Amino acid sequence: VFSLEMTAEDLATVNLASVTSWTSDQLRSGELGGNLVNGIDPWVSLEQSAVELGRLPIFIDDRGEIDLPGLVMRARAVSRQRGTRLICIDYRELVRRGRDHTKMSLPEWVPYLGYQLKALAKAVNVPVIALAQINKARPGDIPRRPTLDDLPYDGGQAADSVFCLHRPEL
Repeated sequence: VFSLEMTAEDLATVNLASVTSWTSDQLRSGELGGNLVNGIDPWVSLEQSAVELGRLPIFIDDRGEIDLPGLVMRARAVSRQRGTRLICIDYRELVRRGRDHTKMSLPEWVPYLGYQLKALAKAVNVPVIALAQINKARPGDIPRRPTLDDLPYDGGQAADSVFCLHRPEL
């Protein structure tokens, strides 16, 4: 995981929250409550969940501030050293342009980045997931499911597949 926005610690907290019954805020504050979780003390349950997550072969590079050539170089190195099976980039708009691409506008850069990430996937022979944030809230709009048109700049032109996560409760 190349996390260009969150620290590895923050990602670990979010992942831990996703496999427990607590929110990441509760985990950060240590306010887990005194109630038993499935008949187990909350702190024991938290420790068990943390140990399970710790066993997963996940590598998080949270150095951020990376340009495309640096990202490709680090992804290839990590893939070679660790036998990577998936590369996830969080999130694509934060990948900086290298020296050769500084004059590209964002609408030019994002599709170019997509094609370069596709080339990286082919070179290391693993899927590459590039996360993107969408802004589907427009003044006066009623809440709706996201569409491909909500994806900024390229509509996923370079992607083999585009998936939108939609949580209507939020």
